[in-house]
Order: sequence, then structure tokens, then C-alpha cells
Amino acid sequence: CTRSVLRPLRPPPVGISFFELFGESPSVVLDTHILEKRFKNLQRSLHPDKFANSSDRERDLSATNSALVNTAYQALRDPLERLRYLLQIEGIDVLSESGGTISDSSFLMEMVELRETIESSQSPAELEGIAESTREAIQSTLQDLARF
Repeated sequence: CTRSVLRPLRPPPVGISFFELFGESPSVVLDTHILEKRFKNLQRSLHPDKFANSSDRERDLSATNSALVNTAYQALRDPLERLRYLLQIEGIDVLSESGGTISDSSFLMEMVELRETIESSQSPAELEGIAESTREAIQSTLQDLARF
């Protein structure tokens, strides 16, 4: 079992990455079952309820560490959020609220066509088919990115 560098009642190490919290190397592809298991183990040892009778400082540290683990888990468990985080730690801000545009005309056209297909769908089954093909396209793209 890989040990996290995060310890109960100690501040998190400065500059620690979400991957390091879970004992992982930065990667587009992660085993989400292992990630979930490590998340639950960390929360079991760090959760504020475990330190209800501790000092204010210890409760604050516990809450800080627990919140950090929650944030990291939310970012890493979702493939697209994980990719966004990987790009962020490399200094690439992808479509943030403060800016960012897409200039790839073929991609934009594909998105317009997809939106039109969704809007013209006639049944929940048709929408589910669109969702499934979109999930497959995302998985394929993530696998392509993992090769780099």
C-alpha cells in the first residue's frame, strides 16, 4: 500500500500535488478504484469528526487536510478534470473563466453538429446513444493523450 505524504494534525507539505496526496505519479490515466480506496483511507485518518475532542488548532488542521483530500479526489477521479489539472500544473490554463478560446474550426463545427443532433433527438434512447458515443470518443482521446 502506498503511503500518502499527508499526516493527521500536520500541515500539508508546501506545493504538494494532488497526485502526490494519493501516492500517484502524474498521469492522464489512473486506476480510479485504487484512487477511491486511497481516498477513503485518507479520509478515515484525517476526517474532522475523528478530532472532535482535540484542540482548535488540531481541528483546523484536520479540516484543512480533509478539504484538500476532497478537492484532490474530485479533480483526479474525473478524467477531464484530471487532464485539466495536469495542464494546470504545467502552466497551461485551459478555458478558464477568465479567458480562453477555441480556434480549431473543425472541432467547433463538430460541436455545433453534436448540439444539433442532441436538440433534434426524439427519445431518451437516442440521447443515451449520443452520450455513449461521446463517452467512447473521450476515452479514445484520453488513451491517445496517455501515450505522450
